Amino acid sequence: MKTTGELVEGWRADEGIWSYTLPFTFPYYSGNYTSLNICSNGFLDFSADSFQQNLLEGLTQSASRYKHLSRSDSLPLPQELLQSNTIVGVSDVWRVLLRKLWRTALISDVAVLIQGQSGTGKQVLAESVHRLDPKRNGKHFATVNCAAITGTLAESELFGHKKGSFTSANEDKKGLFEVASNGTLFLDEIGYMPMNCQVKLLRAVEQQQIMPVGSTEPVDIDLRLIAATNRNLLQEIKEKRFREDLYYRLNVVGIHLPALQERKEDIPLLIEHFIKKYDNEMGKHCVGVSDDAMRLLMGCEWKGNIRELENVIERAVIFAESDVIDNLPFETIMKYDDKLKNYIDKRPEILQHAKILRNQIKSMGKHAGEIGRAHV
Repeated sequence: MKTTGELVEGWRADEGIWSYTLPFTFPYYSGNYTSLNICSNGFLDFSADSFQQNLLEGLTQSASRYKHLSRSDSLPLPQELLQSNTIVGVSDVWRVLLRKLWRTALISDVAVLIQGQSGTGKQVLAESVHRLDPKRNGKHFATVNCAAITGTLAESELFGHKKGSFTSANEDKKGLFEVASNGTLFLDEIGYMPMNCQVKLLRAVEQQQIMPVGSTEPVDIDLRLIAATNRNLLQEIKEKRFREDLYYRLNVVGIHLPALQERKEDIPLLIEHFIKKYDNEMGKHCVGVSDDAMRLLMGCEWKGNIRELENVIERAVIFAESDVIDNLPFETIMKYDDKLKNYIDKRPEILQHAKILRNQIKSMGKHAGEIGRAHV
């Protein structure tokens, strides 16, 4: 028996329980579709077009690795997760994500694929999975940006190399798979990994072995693999830029990180978190933002997500003139000035600054045009 997709969870309103559906297929079985349901009441059930009794044992064995997931649903989230200095949020969508993250962390050998827009905090989430993993916590957490390595360098970085295997290989080197042994390897921007390297990665995941560049002796590995991307990997598969078999190997548990726009209730907490962070670093005494500044921050679209918000708060703390932040970075105000008439009306100096800047931009454009005509 083999699984054919990701474990899918959902709430059964009629029964008041969480359920998990794991699609699977049996070799040499003619049924059209079979699924396993694992419910939070502790029972297992399955559905199929037709079913042979002698296959039940195989079904039960495959289900056992997922069954203990249900045990955590009736328990509160651990305080170390709720009080984390890096995972901040109280919105419904965020709490659902945290529960999935916790259940995922409990299974030390399951591969995880985190998908989401740039700036949503994919590495922070990966580090949290590692920290909550009872088997991997305290071991090495290695990170590689797949977009920054190509060709032989990518293979050497991941799998290591033997001395003399290529021109600059002056000594043996361990790859990140060995460095992260017994811990976690985080493959950031997996969607940018070269195709030739994807083949070797797939082999490593399937066989739990790696082959260093220039070596003939495989090396056993034991680690959790977490990958992340801001690309649509299903589209990448259609465009023949990403291997479908590797996608399913990595996507045993898929976690989608919502954009900040989808969890605006968390913005005040994130602001408080970043103020504390940079206030401590800079020795300031900021305690929060004014009501007007908060309305401004809540009204922004945050296309750069949490990373953009953090950048704005860092600069606001740098230039804060009192313990309550009132003047936000000028670019933030300019970017959303169509929504901020009341904010700007109360601060005529901001409006004056905006007019001066716009006049300067127009003047520069006019001057550039005159120069261009003079050269023609």
